Amino acid sequence: MTRSGRVAESARSLAGASVIAGAVLLAASGMRFRGWEVSATGWLMANLFPLTAVRAPGHPDVLHFQPASGPWYAIQITAACTAAVLVVPLLVVMGLLLCTRRFPASRILLAGGLAAVVVTVVNLGRVMGIAAALAYGDQSAFEVAHVICGTLATIVGGILAAVVFVRVLLGSRGRGRMAAAV
Repeated sequence: MTRSGRVAESARSLAGASVIAGAVLLAASGMRFRGWEVSATGWLMANLFPLTAVRAPGHPDVLHFQPASGPWYAIQITAACTAAVLVVPLLVVMGLLLCTRRFPASRILLAGGLAAVVVTVVNLGRVMGIAAALAYGDQSAFEVAHVICGTLATIVGGILAAVVFVRVLLGSRGRGRMAAAV
C-alpha cells in the first residue's frame, strides 16, 4: 500500500472513530439534546398553535405550555422519548461503515445525516402531537397519542430513516440489487 493510501485509510479510521465518539458524547449528554428538543418543540407549537410555550427553569427537558384559553400543562422528554435513542445507534453504524472503506465516506455521511434528520423531525412531530392531545383533548386522548400514535410514529420514522439511509448509501448501484431482490 502506498503512503497516500495508508494516510487515506488512517483518515477514514479516524473519521469513523470520531463519529462513534460523537455517539458516545450524545448518549452521555442526553439532557442537553433533550433540552434542544424541548426548545424546538416549544417554538414549533407556539408558531403552529394558539398557545404559549416556555421551558421550565432548571428543568431543560420539561416544556410548559398553555392554550389560548386554558390551564398550563407540562410535558417532559425523557431519556426513552428522545430522538437520540435512534440517532446514537445510527452514528455507531456510520462510524463502523467509515472504518470498513466499503462505501464512499461522503455517501455514508450524507445517508446518516439525512436519516438523523428524518428521525429527529418525526420525533418532534410525535412530541407535538402528544402535547396537543394533552392541551386540546382529555386524559384518554393523551394516552392514545402517547402510547399508540407515538409508538407508531417512532416505528414508521425509524423505518423511513432506515430506507433513506440504505437508498442514499447504495445510490445508483443499489437500484439493480433492490430490483433483483423483488
